[in-house]
Amino acid sequence: MRQNSIVMDNDHNVLWRWSHGVLKPVTFDVPLRSDPQAITPDLQAQAHFHAQATRATMLESAVTTGLRHTTMSPAARQSEIMQEDMERDQIRAIQTTPLDQRLLG
Repeated sequence: MRQNSIVMDNDHNVLWRWSHGVLKPVTFDVPLRSDPQAITPDLQAQAHFHAQATRATMLESAVTTGLRHTTMSPAARQSEIMQEDMERDQIRAIQTTPLDQRLLG
């Protein structure tokens, strides 16, 4: 504490620091940034980790799907393609149907 010019005020449970001849309370808050739009290194690291995790998940899915397709019989693969087409058609039908018709059934 002496090294950093800090004094403990036991009566008020406050730490004080001499700074440029002025006694100021010591705070352990995060200092305010001058640019609120700036991305902190922590946020950059989180975004980088998220991007890596997303790429890893996509790669895992592609490899798993590719392996499954290579080991399927042609009939099973054709059946899967037909099922995917039907699901896609159902989604497209829902998206193109006006809201009032969707709500009324």
